[in-house]
Amino acid sequence: MDQPVAVVTGANRGIGLEVARGLVERGLHVLAVARTPERAESAAAAVRTKTSGGDVTPLVGDSASFASVRALAADVLAGADRLDALVLNAATTPVRRKTTEDGHETQFQVNHLAGFLLQRLLDGRLRDTATRAGAARIVIVSSEAHRRTKLDLDDLMYEGRRYSKGGAYGASKLANVLHAFALERRLEGSGVTVNAVHPGVVSTHLLGGMFGPLYPVRFLFRSTASGAEPLIRLAADKDLEGVTGRYFKRFDAVSPSAKSLDEAAQERLWALSEALVGPLPAA
Repeated sequence: MDQPVAVVTGANRGIGLEVARGLVERGLHVLAVARTPERAESAAAAVRTKTSGGDVTPLVGDSASFASVRALAADVLAGADRLDALVLNAATTPVRRKTTEDGHETQFQVNHLAGFLLQRLLDGRLRDTATRAGAARIVIVSSEAHRRTKLDLDDLMYEGRRYSKGGAYGASKLANVLHAFALERRLEGSGVTVNAVHPGVVSTHLLGGMFGPLYPVRFLFRSTASGAEPLIRLAADKDLEGVTGRYFKRFDAVSPSAKSLDEAAQERLWALSEALVGPLPAA
């Protein structure tokens, strides 16, 4: 397949849907991932409508299920012989503490562990694409919320302390940045780049869980199309080819929190994440 391919998680609405549309408009074949077949088909139909029949394939991947993420990776590998961009966008903000079928706190699994697992499962295809095509890119959607919290590496699942939806969200977004920096070291010399990005405060469904009664004032925040622009740029713009290991606030590379630059914390989170997602298939 000569056409570049991108995987976009959380593609059925909000920023993810706009990223899928924008990448199709730039000539990529987009694998649009959503939690259910119905949502994935709806996403693909919406992208086709917005792009006059653009090139998009619906795929199912529920970030609250490691089995579903593994099945998604198998579908990607079976259906595309190259992978030029992986946009890890799926996220959730439940009001109360919940656990997934795998027994993990939902925000930590959906917002971090699922993306960690998907990247690990697709790592070989990304590297092979970079070797053959010259580059491949990973975009991890984080948030400025990563600055306002801590990640308790001894209690990732809020089992021994009071749950805070905002604290858990911020911790998962800090995990995203720590993950990006640890991954960048492992990808050195491969041609695969990885960057984390804060898209701005965007009017999406996440605001309902995060801001509760303030949700009616969502019109004050950025549109989903505006929020998608920095992700599309990181995934596809030629002038960012080779840029890696950075944290972007919208379009600008900025210094992230000091906590996210702690290499020991990056490596410990990587080891904990590997243990939590379970073994990978033999290469």
